[in-house]
Amino acid sequence: MKPLHYISLRLRAVLLAAAALATMPAAVRAGDSFTVNGARYTVVDSASVILTSYYGSYDHEITPAETALIDFTVPSNVINEGKVYRVTGIGDNAFKPRDHRCYAYYLRSIVIPASVKSIGTSAFEGSPHLVSVELGKGVERIGNRAFAQCIQLPAISLPSQVAKLGLAALSGCKRLTKIEADSRNSHFASIDGVLYSANRDTLLVYPEGKCTPSLSIGQGVKAIGKFAFYGIDTLRRVEIPASVTCIDSSAFEMCKQLASITGAFNPVAIGGHAFFGCYNLKSVAINSNVKEIGTSAFSRCQSLMQIDVDNANAHFRTIDGVLFTADTATVLAYPLGRCYSRADENYMGTPLYDFSFDYKLPNGTKVIPPYTFMIEQFADSTGQPVYCRIFNAAIELPASIEHIGDMAFYINKDFPTGLYSSSNAWINIKTHATTPCHISSEALASYSKIEYGVRGEERLVYYFWGSLEVPRGCVETYRNATNWSMFKDISELDPVPDPEPLVGDLNGDGVTNVTDVVVLQNMILGTTSLDAAGDVNGDKTIDTSDVTYLIAAILNK
Repeated sequence: MKPLHYISLRLRAVLLAAAALATMPAAVRAGDSFTVNGARYTVVDSASVILTSYYGSYDHEITPAETALIDFTVPSNVINEGKVYRVTGIGDNAFKPRDHRCYAYYLRSIVIPASVKSIGTSAFEGSPHLVSVELGKGVERIGNRAFAQCIQLPAISLPSQVAKLGLAALSGCKRLTKIEADSRNSHFASIDGVLYSANRDTLLVYPEGKCTPSLSIGQGVKAIGKFAFYGIDTLRRVEIPASVTCIDSSAFEMCKQLASITGAFNPVAIGGHAFFGCYNLKSVAINSNVKEIGTSAFSRCQSLMQIDVDNANAHFRTIDGVLFTADTATVLAYPLGRCYSRADENYMGTPLYDFSFDYKLPNGTKVIPPYTFMIEQFADSTGQPVYCRIFNAAIELPASIEHIGDMAFYINKDFPTGLYSSSNAWINIKTHATTPCHISSEALASYSKIEYGVRGEERLVYYFWGSLEVPRGCVETYRNATNWSMFKDISELDPVPDPEPLVGDLNGDGVTNVTDVVVLQNMILGTTSLDAAGDVNGDKTIDTSDVTYLIAAILNK
């Protein structure tokens, strides 16, 4: 047996070790976070962190006395509980201000060190006072909308290592006049402040503050990149040279004042949303070379009156100015501008308009893509909303219909404004399909709002004013079909009356031609029995005068 004093010494050592462990900082794990000088950092690994929020960007409201503009330098290293971490990134929404009550709203300048390699999605989006951005030479990736809506930012320079500039990263920067790219950058080049691909054949970003109402794209440019002109309100006319073969997705999206596209305009491909929301665009001509048109390329073009397709185009066609794929299986764009008419009265000095939309899709149409018939609040030539007095919309779907996409018939909740409430907005849909096709839950919404469930959970609920007419015997089928039950008013289609008999169609083949003349001659000669239908001229006798009448009718068809 060991002496008692020996056991006591062992116990004391164990207790001292336990006390020492209790005072040591716990091991930091990936995902843990801490705050240093108003910036919150999240641990990536044992040596690095990313800056995830700044000084109340989401979690601290400031007082009016704390609204001085802020100049901030992101540190290369930060220390937490004695451990040094390298700052390697700026996270999504890190400096995005929630509103004017948070510190990030007053950010005036930002300096980003060489240690930072990535800038996240919307990292600085909507910083209204940001006028200076200094990107460190280590930055490689800039996320989508990273600097979008920084309305005071006049210029930005991309270091040599930047390999990715996210979608719409600089959109809405209304005073941006210059985007520079380091001459050693192998991915980007700058010409007169405009950003291009390194080989200068793709126009990537046109600075909004530099854009003039009338713009010519330079010869030699082969492609206009995604979001290149996104949301530039000053652009009214653009001349596109023959060298441009691709207009990428959202290239001119939400250029609300764009009214005219001139030049050769000879693309092979037009991306999805390429001209989405160009409110003043009145006509579009698709040449014979176009092989691809993306989803919703011309949706929300509320002034669009006509779409023309070259007869030699093998991929697309128009029927009465409506754009389809060549086989008519997919309707791509409807010129909504033809639906508006000026009313003969005003409201508080503002002209009133009537909206009337009545369209029957041709047999064989299977797909209505997203936003195809989306109806927005009408705006005048200056972009100011106007009032609608009357709203009537009706569409007839063929038996062939198979798919209706998101917001295909969406009526903007603010469409009839002011005096004329949204309850005036009504749409009637007739369908000849006995089996309900797939329809998006948002395809027919008039407006949406957040409601709360029994446990307080949020849910987005869509509302719709409209009626649905379906084939005979299909009412219950549609009432029980997914998303079609949104219609509270479902009834049967009116029966189609039997067609009037065709005068002169004596053999019953549905047409009048020379074979009917032969049948009539045989009646007169007595080789076939007389039929009352042979009295084509209505004189109550069947003779050679009926033959003469029928021949004249056939020749004059």
